[in-house]
Amino acid sequence: MKTYMESLMTPEEVAFFRVIERLMHEMPEVDLGLNHQGHKISVSCHMVCHALAQLFPQLECQDGYFARKGIEHSWLTLNRDFIIDPYPVAIMGGPIMADCRYIGLPWQNLYIPSRERFPCLDAPNFPKHVEKITNVMQSVLQAAA
Repeated sequence: MKTYMESLMTPEEVAFFRVIERLMHEMPEVDLGLNHQGHKISVSCHMVCHALAQLFPQLECQDGYFARKGIEHSWLTLNRDFIIDPYPVAIMGGPIMADCRYIGLPWQNLYIPSRERFPCLDAPNFPKHVEKITNVMQSVLQAAA
């Protein structure tokens, strides 16, 4: 059964989201090594979104907050009409896609863009981690082709 959301989207937008969805579901665990305290470095929403924006030029990575200031988050926008959240905050499942074209829907209040530069984005290893995730994503896409 088609969702109501799919009825609002073009077939191309639906197909593109399905590519992102399959990619995220088929992504293996990515080993980013250990931090300076010897703990495993976790993949973050910031890394995933920056990697996807590199792979798909039609996506724009947004850094900001989820629901309120203090909960740093990254997500993607498609044509400025839709939010794609490939790595949602505190949700099992995903990615999710939300329509932002209509006033009154909650998405614009939950995904709050910021011009602030978060410390994690300026960490010395952040570009290296994004590159590693991008390379893994490219391998997954090539294997699926």
